[in-house]
Amino acid sequence: MVEDGWPFTLAGELQSARSRSYANDLRRRLEPYKSEPIVIELNEQTKELALA
Repeated sequence: MVEDGWPFTLAGELQSARSRSYANDLRRRLEPYKSEPIVIELNEQTKELALA
């Protein structure tokens, strides 16, 4: 389980361009592992950042 997703929760609340950029970069780097359960969970928890 992702550590409660608190860094991404905080980033979602901040809505800064840098936070979104870091989260998008991480998701892009994890793309080869997108079928792994932990990556699926992370993507679900950070979905709102991708839309911002």
